Amino acid sequence: MRKISLRVRLLGAFALILLLLLGITGLVLDRNFATSSVASVETELQANIHALLFALENPKGGGMYLDDFAEPRLFREDSGLISFILDSGNRELWRSMSASGIDLREYVPSNPGMLINVSRAGNSLDSPFVASLTIGWIRFGVSQDITLVMVDDATAFIERIRDFRWILFRTLGLSGLVLLFVQVVSLHWGLGPLREVIRELDQIEHARQEKIEGEYPGEIAQLSTRINLFIENERKNLIRYRNALGDLAHSLKTLLAEVTIMTGASDSTDRRRLGEIAEEMNSIVEYQLKRASSSEYSVVHKAVEVDKTILRLDRSLQKIYAGRNVKTEWNLEPGAIFYGDESDLFELLGNILENAYKWTRTRILYRTSSIRSPSMIHPGLVIEIHDDGPGINPDDHDEILKRGARMDERAPGQGIGLSLVNEIVARYQGTLEIQSSHLGGAVVRVEVPAQ
Repeated sequence: MRKISLRVRLLGAFALILLLLLGITGLVLDRNFATSSVASVETELQANIHALLFALENPKGGGMYLDDFAEPRLFREDSGLISFILDSGNRELWRSMSASGIDLREYVPSNPGMLINVSRAGNSLDSPFVASLTIGWIRFGVSQDITLVMVDDATAFIERIRDFRWILFRTLGLSGLVLLFVQVVSLHWGLGPLREVIRELDQIEHARQEKIEGEYPGEIAQLSTRINLFIENERKNLIRYRNALGDLAHSLKTLLAEVTIMTGASDSTDRRRLGEIAEEMNSIVEYQLKRASSSEYSVVHKAVEVDKTILRLDRSLQKIYAGRNVKTEWNLEPGAIFYGDESDLFELLGNILENAYKWTRTRILYRTSSIRSPSMIHPGLVIEIHDDGPGINPDDHDEILKRGARMDERAPGQGIGLSLVNEIVARYQGTLEIQSSHLGGAVVRVEVPAQ
């Protein structure tokens, strides 16, 4: 399973935090505005109650003549503001023109008091506001309790809330997008050194430079320094291993030459024994020299064109086996690349092709293809070498990959070719398989996974 990138993780975390903060901010601002809007409506209703009370105490022409009341909405139908006056028995004494045709029973207060009381005629946000005040009023020398009622149907209140929410959500949304954009730009800038390190590592992997050379912030500088130390140590170890194997092989070769000279002076039994020792030592020398010539696996890879390597080896083998009249067939993917050490590919293909030429009758088929993976940087590679020779018994496929194993003792060689190929392939986490070919002989299949 592919891991989530650092950029996506940071952006995801920031977006989640931003969404949470903006959501809480929007909720708090919305509730505060709603609370202040409710308080504003209540204050306005209380002021209108006081104005109505003042009009009653200072009537024009006497009586309950309120047509000149200062609030113009009371004299306009569908204005959203209505008023009426009830006696102690909840009988209507007066209603404003704006209350014409409206059933006032749902607005009659259940517990009117001597102080102005503002309540809602329901539990929803759009429930009307009802303000009431009970006073003692003297009319025609008779004192009675009357209740002044002022009702706001909350239409203007709802519109204010709706307008505020639209502005709020639009502002918060735009602010969120701006902050997210700023975060993307900041991340791009902040992760720049990491991208540069990756670019330099790619250059090192393709042998275009030897170490990380850029100057980086302290946090990354420690990493780049340790990577450089690792690369340098790997190069030193590689040289040391090569030299050690080369020295060992050449030392044995000197002894081998001496033993060969001795075979000429000894009796037949000793000569035969010395010949066996010489052959065994020669096998060891050949194997160690080939191991020394093929480098140990390195983190520094080079892109090697497979078709050119096969063509180069095939031309050489055509000259060596010119008398065999071998015909080669080509089914190579254009641009197929082996990412690794060029000497490894040369050693790998050289051994396989040499075996194919050694055992084929008349035909050899070369086939290559790439293995692509979206999660990997470099594609993998499949190489197949077919021949029409006698083939290999399926029971012997595993045995032939062991060092020194030979299915036919009459054939020249020490039996180390395919074992060396298997060793090289294993260094790249690949697989080597021997199967039956449609040409009638064997097919050696090498698969190197994507990296």
